[in-house]
Amino acid sequence: MTIRNNRFLMVVILGAILVPVSQCWPQANSNNKEMAKIFEADQKDRQGGMNITQEQWKQIDARDLQRREQVRKLLGAGELVTGEDFEHAAFVFQHGTQPSDYLMAHILAVSAIARGDARARWISAATLDRYLHSIKQPQVFGTQYTWKDTPKGRVSTQEPYDPKFMSDALRHEFCVSTLREQEGNVKAISDHKGLTHLDGCR
Repeated sequence: MTIRNNRFLMVVILGAILVPVSQCWPQANSNNKEMAKIFEADQKDRQGGMNITQEQWKQIDARDLQRREQVRKLLGAGELVTGEDFEHAAFVFQHGTQPSDYLMAHILAVSAIARGDARARWISAATLDRYLHSIKQPQVFGTQYTWKDTPKGRVSTQEPYDPKFMSDALRHEFCVSTLREQEGNVKAISDHKGLTHLDGCR
């Protein structure tokens, strides 16, 4: 798939968030408790991420796979109803291993926004970036940081990245850091320090 086609896909998917919240879904008085527990376990596994060993990550990967299967069952049974249910599900699939996992995560994030969960704007951006990276295309929001080896050692990078694709104003709409803030994050990660600016809708 070409870059041009991938960007068309992005416009189509992100365009869904501009549609007014639909009233066609069944209403729920509370979030799905099982989904909340799955999300809590997903997040707990990632506490202190900079200090997690390769062996520990292998164990987490195995639990991630189980969690995705649990979420698939909930989706298949129609048990997820609220925006927060879908936002939690998006985070679980964001921690997958295949492009199809990240694409599913993005679809779930957009579904969360359509159901009125404005906080899911960030995970919708992050899932799209991760999907693009997974198919070897430039990310466009700048939410993804990885490592690369250089003659001076291992450093953080956002590449491949097209920082000119959108404005900081649009990034702000999705609760994503500005380009200058992202540059600070790259340096902080390379120095093995905490991020200088955290993404996320609050």
